[in-house]
Amino acid sequence: MKKLLKIISFALIAQLSLLSPLKAQNLVVNSPDNRISVTLSISDRISWSAIFDQKAVIEKSTISMDMGNGRVLGRFPKLKSNKSHSFSEEIIPQVPYKDAKIQSNYNQLTMSFRGDYQLIFRAYDDGISYRFVDNNRKSEVVVSEEFTIDFPEGSTSFFPKEDSMYSHNERLYLNKALS
Repeated sequence: MKKLLKIISFALIAQLSLLSPLKAQNLVVNSPDNRISVTLSISDRISWSAIFDQKAVIEKSTISMDMGNGRVLGRFPKLKSNKSHSFSEEIIPQVPYKDAKIQSNYNQLTMSFRGDYQLIFRAYDDGISYRFVDNNRKSEVVVSEEFTIDFPEGSTSFFPKEDSMYSHNERLYLNKALS
């Protein structure tokens, strides 16, 4: 009986240790005004979703970057650490268009992964951004980048109806279903 319990316990522990890497890690970064929330899910891939004013605007979308030689940033990622920071800076454009000064406020989530790379997500009050940072000293060429974006069912977009390839940029923008 004891031997059977040991075998069952060992099998259960082995199964749990095999399943634990498949469990996704979730991280969140919010905009300074808390109207935008980005949730990142790290499992065998890196995916993300975005909420604006508590309404889903982007659903589970994936990102990765193929650096060649079989090295793909974001595929089977192993998170080493993550840090969150808030930033506020004033940008003075060389050639001002609408503003002589631009106030930039954002929250940043920096994730460091095994394989010597980072992924940085920023949430601004009016949008989001991300970028991969390759810390590999050897210069490489980006072969391809994966960026899929999934919109919730029933999403719409304002789209200008054009009659030709020539546009005066004064068309009516029609509210159309993305489907």
